Amino acid sequence: MSMKESRANYISVFGGALVEPVATLLDRLFATPHPGITDVQTGARENGYAVSTCLLLVVMLESFIARARMITQNTSLRQIRQPLTFLRSAYPQCPFLGDVDELFVIRDAIAHNHIWHAQFATGRKRWMELPSGDHKWQAAVDPDTGTTRRLKLKVQPTMIDRYDVAVVLDKVLATLGFINGQEGGRLGIEGLRGHFLGEEDVDLWHIQSQIRIRLSHS
Repeated sequence: MSMKESRANYISVFGGALVEPVATLLDRLFATPHPGITDVQTGARENGYAVSTCLLLVVMLESFIARARMITQNTSLRQIRQPLTFLRSAYPQCPFLGDVDELFVIRDAIAHNHIWHAQFATGRKRWMELPSGDHKWQAAVDPDTGTTRRLKLKVQPTMIDRYDVAVVLDKVLATLGFINGQEGGRLGIEGLRGHFLGEEDVDLWHIQSQIRIRLSHS
């Protein structure tokens, strides 16, 4: 007797699985006060949780962009593998395209462990020497401030702190919300929840609002 083989489509997107780890990192980061920051670094604990959160947030965004590529109604765009190229091709009207470019610059600075041997003129409070980077880096980074041009994210990894995390979180969620709207709510970002500072089973948008309140009072 022959048996018919059944098949089902499966898309290996893990972005949703990162929400609880992101919430846990945010919980740990904001559980203690900001330790302060010097001209070249913030506290080790602050920095460790901040760079981990920023990295995971951008990885999560990239994972959901991959999902958008698979579910988009424009099938010709599914062949575009590079996430930033796909984003620009599929959603040219997205107001966050320049912001996402800078998020990927920060991701690269952290993930590729950019080694800094920079000179800082303490009297003039400006960077004298920055890593040159690729064209994406050069377009995004202001060498006079050591921050990205649009979002003012600190690009020296040892200086990244909760204020950078708040900006990255805002732009990741805004971009996901835009893509989800363009794809008719099919991106799968609803119901993604975690714990934050004593609150259980809350979504990242609620955590975002709580972080904004905390930073406004700091």
